[in-house]
Amino acid sequence: HYPQSPEAYACPQQYTFGPDMIAAPFTSPADPETRLSRQVVWLPEGKWYNLFSYEVLPPGWHAVHGELPDIPAYIRAGGILPLANKGALNQVDSVPEELMVKVFVGADGEFELYEDDGTTQNYLDGDRAITRISQQLHPDKILFQIEPAIGNTGLLPETRIWNISLIGANQ
Repeated sequence: HYPQSPEAYACPQQYTFGPDMIAAPFTSPADPETRLSRQVVWLPEGKWYNLFSYEVLPPGWHAVHGELPDIPAYIRAGGILPLANKGALNQVDSVPEELMVKVFVGADGEFELYEDDGTTQNYLDGDRAITRISQQLHPDKILFQIEPAIGNTGLLPETRIWNISLIGANQ
């Protein structure tokens, strides 16, 4: 996503997950005294959130420490992250009746939620429904919108519960 930035080539343990997320798994052994591993992460231009603590980070280089099973992950302001609710299984043969959507405030952003029949091999083929989710940042408000699904809406539950979390709305 950042071919013009020399920094992007200097962090081989890090990868993007779509245009708004960066993950940087720990790949070095843990320090024997602290039992923590260290990873250096580069965040491109923009405001970034730690995906788990919601700490706001500026662009640039950051040294992070954690246990080996942890994965440092960051999402850009404007990012929208739909998730299955706790306890729900992410299955390929059904679509969830309840979703949690984390909206990371601080910039405009959009996400297309793609849901299919569980047998589609190519996202352009087969039965699918797409729901566009967006946020627009204004000086005095945040406009958050979930548009009606397009495509084969018969794949979707008749009713769906949307749990929306606006991360950073008070900042």
